[in-house]
Amino acid sequence: MRIGLIGAGNMATALARGWGEPVLVADVDHGRAQILAEQIGGEAPGSNAYVADQADVVVLCHKPAQLNEVAE
Repeated sequence: MRIGLIGAGNMATALARGWGEPVLVADVDHGRAQILAEQIGGEAPGSNAYVADQADVVVLCHKPAQLNEVAE
């Protein structure tokens, strides 16, 4: 199963490390997404839409106030 993370902050980092599997990760700060992908062996494609299209499961790793904007 391919897991996608939208967001690369503390929540995404904790989840990714806990899974121990490569994930797809996208963040508004592409550099932060790349760093997380390198740490866990995943991929940072640079697009929320790409992550949503390619992943079997997508986790929105944002604060509640940002979820509506990110989900669009």
